[in-house]
Amino acid sequence: MCVLIEELSRLKKSSMDAVDNDDSFSEFKQYMHVHRQVETDLITTIERAKKSDKKSLILVCGNVGDGKSHLISYLKHHKDNYLEGFYIHNDATESRSRSRNEKQELAKVLTDFSDENIDNGSTSKVIVAINLGVLSNFIESEEGSKFRKLAKYVADNKILIDTDMAVEEAANDVFYHVNFGDYHIYRLIEGTVDSPYISSIMDKIFQDDFENKFFGAYSQCGLCEFSECCPVRCNFEMMRDPVVKKGIIDILLETIVKDKIILSTRELLEFMYDIVVPPLFDEKKYRKLKHEEKLDYFIKCSLPSILYDHDQISALFTHVQQYDFKKRRTEAFDELITRFNNTENVKAVLSEYISDNSCLRYILKFDKDILNRRKGTLLTFMARMCKIAPKNGSIKVINEEYIDFVKNLYFANKNDKANIKKIYDTVKKCIYLWNGSSDGKLNLNVNNEDYTISTSLLLSPDISRYGEIREENSFEKFPAYINVTYQAKNDSSKKATVSIDYDLYEMLKRVESGYRPTAKDCNYYAGFVSFINKLSTFSSSDEEIVIRHFDKDEIKEFVLEKNDFGLYEFREVL
Repeated sequence: MCVLIEELSRLKKSSMDAVDNDDSFSEFKQYMHVHRQVETDLITTIERAKKSDKKSLILVCGNVGDGKSHLISYLKHHKDNYLEGFYIHNDATESRSRSRNEKQELAKVLTDFSDENIDNGSTSKVIVAINLGVLSNFIESEEGSKFRKLAKYVADNKILIDTDMAVEEAANDVFYHVNFGDYHIYRLIEGTVDSPYISSIMDKIFQDDFENKFFGAYSQCGLCEFSECCPVRCNFEMMRDPVVKKGIIDILLETIVKDKIILSTRELLEFMYDIVVPPLFDEKKYRKLKHEEKLDYFIKCSLPSILYDHDQISALFTHVQQYDFKKRRTEAFDELITRFNNTENVKAVLSEYISDNSCLRYILKFDKDILNRRKGTLLTFMARMCKIAPKNGSIKVINEEYIDFVKNLYFANKNDKANIKKIYDTVKKCIYLWNGSSDGKLNLNVNNEDYTISTSLLLSPDISRYGEIREENSFEKFPAYINVTYQAKNDSSKKATVSIDYDLYEMLKRVESGYRPTAKDCNYYAGFVSFINKLSTFSSSDEEIVIRHFDKDEIKEFVLEKNDFGLYEFREVL
C-alpha cells in the first residue's frame, strides 16, 4: 500500500487510533491534540471539585465523537497525577459487566450520588463522560428514578435544552458539568465566522513539521515513479496551500451554519482522509490506463470532484454537495460558460481563473486538443476551484444571505441593538407579506383569489432580552439561531417569539423580495406560521375588518367595524 495512504488511514473512524481509553494515550493522540476553550473550562471545573471537601460528580456531556473521552484521557496522561483521586467512567454507553446493562452500570458508578446516599458523608470524586441522549434516557429510566436531585441539577442548568439565553450554573456543591454541546467547532468573530480548531487540525495533518508523520509519508512520494500523476499526492499538496485551506474551512463552516450540522472531531478527521484519498481509488488500475484515460481518472479523483461528486462517502459530503457552485447560475458564471465553450485556448482560461496548484499543473501538461475534448469536465473543475480557491480577479462566489445571517447572528450575541434592527425589520415586513399584505394590515384568509379579509395589527419590537453590549468580539458558545420577539404596540404583555435559523432567514429574504410562500412552504416553516397566528390574536379584528373583493379589473373595498355604541356597521369604501 502507498505509504501516504497508509499513514492517512489513521484518521479514519475504523482506525485503532480513533478509540480512546483510560489506560493509554498514544504518541499519535498526543500529537493530534488541539487545545479548545472547553479544555480550559473543564480544568477550571476540576479545580473547583478538587478544592471541595465534599463529594463531587463532574458530568462531561456532549454528542457522539466530540472529544469528551479524548480530553479526559489527555488530562489523565498529560499531567502526572492530575486526576488522582477521581474515579473516571469514560464511556457511559457501555457496561463493564455482562450481568448489567449500561443504565444499571451507570447507576452503580453513581451510587454515592443517589438521593439516598447524597448526604452520607462520603468524599468520593467521580468524572463521567456521557452523551446527552444517554443522560436523558438514564434520567427517565427506572434506575434514574433514584437520582432525582441529579435530575433537578440537569434541569436547572438546562443541560438537555437548547437555549439562547446565557445560563448561569445553578448553585450546587456536589454536582458540576461541562457540556461540549455548548461549544461550536467554529466561532463568531467581528461579524464573520472562522475556526481556529479546524485550522489547527489541518495544520497537524498537512504542515511541514518534523513531528508530522503525515508530512513524513508525503515526503517519500518523490521516490515513487507514479508521483507526478498521483491524485493522492496532488490532493495532499493542495491541502497544504493556504488559499485552499481557507477555502475548505469556509465551505465546511458555510455548510455547518446553513444545515445546523454538529460536526464531531471524529467526523472532521475522517473528512480530512476522504478529501485526500479518492473513494475506491485503485492504484494498479490507474497505472494501466492510457494517456487520455489517465486524465479522466485523475480529474475524477481530484479534490474538487471528491468534494462534490461523492455524496455517498458520508452525510457531511451529502450536505456539502448541496452547495456545489456549478448549480448556482449567476450572470458572471454564464459569461464564463460562453467564453469557455467558445475558446480554443482552454489552458489560458484555466490559468486565468484558477490559482496555481498541483492538480492544475498536471492537467495543463496535456495538449490543447485533449483538453478541448473535455471542456464540460474542465468547466465543472474550474467552477468548483473558483469556490475552493478563487484567484484574485476571478469569479467571486458570494452568498449574500449567508453573509448577512452570520452578521446578524454576531450582532445578536454581542447585544448590538443598533445592528439587530435589520433582522427585526425583515421579520416585521414578512409578518404582513407572508399572507399577501404589506400595508400594516394582516390578511386573515389565505389562498383565495376572489377576496381578502384583513385587519389592522400594530406591533413593536421587544428587545428586552438584550442587555448591555458585550465587550468581547468573538464567541464560541452561542445558539446558532436568533430569537426575534414582537409584541402588541399598546400591550407589552402580549408577545410572540420566533427562532430564526439560516434556512428560515433565507426564506424571509425571498419573501421580502416579493416571493409568495406556497402551501408547502407554510407546512415546512410551520414555526413562522404559528408565530404569525399568535400575533394575529393581538389584532383589532374585533374592532374592524377590511374586505377587498377582486372582480376582473375592479377592486371593491368594504369595512366591517364597531361604532361608538358597540354596534357593528358594514359599509363600502368609495
